[in-house]
Amino acid sequence: MKFTHEEIMIMLEDDYHGGVNGPDCKEKCENLIYCFTHQMDDILEVIRKDQTDYTLPEEMDLDCILHNLRLCLRNIQLREQNEIVAKIVAESPRGLIIMSGLPAAGKTTFAHNFVRARAAEGRSAFRIGRDDIRNLLCLGSAPRKKCIGTREQEDIVTELEEAMIRAVFASGAHWVVEDSTNLYQISIERLVELAADLSVVPTVITLDTPVGECVARDALREDSVGEDVIRKMATARESSAR
Repeated sequence: MKFTHEEIMIMLEDDYHGGVNGPDCKEKCENLIYCFTHQMDDILEVIRKDQTDYTLPEEMDLDCILHNLRLCLRNIQLREQNEIVAKIVAESPRGLIIMSGLPAAGKTTFAHNFVRARAAEGRSAFRIGRDDIRNLLCLGSAPRKKCIGTREQEDIVTELEEAMIRAVFASGAHWVVEDSTNLYQISIERLVELAADLSVVPTVITLDTPVGECVARDALREDSVGEDVIRKMATARESSAR
């Protein structure tokens, strides 16, 4: 993906005059983040040619600009997620929420927010994910290091996860949020079938956070999976969707 100078000029003008808002604000924010991350030379060229009212300080703090744009994107995502949650909770008293997205897309943040919100309402909700089970089994090569096990080990993770979900609902819990990546349909179908067996409503929530943003967030983590892993997973996801 590469934006033309004209497209960059329009994006900068929109941001300068009204900020990142409107019905397509999420796309605007994602595109600006991409430009500031990958096409900085083009941005400076547009500004040098006086094609836009947008100005940058002489000592431009690019990190600050990107931080503000990423904060804006996260707020947009949270607003969208809150709308989804309100609809889910209104339609069913119990359910299994199946998250799907790249590492650092915001799945676990969503899960924690959901669990806290339900607790405030007096309803029980739990977060369950494969990474936590892998850590319990010490599959990582170092403390808090995320790691995929062998096929046999992953089968054990699957069995334990399903047993945990069954136990939680058997205890009378209202909600479970499964916050693994679930990038492939086979993973989602397994959890949907489990929900049907437990007579609870399954809901799949896909977080389409841009790859570059996932990479940036992951780099700040103690248990980072690394840029190469994220980009390979993104490529594999795109291939499987075709």
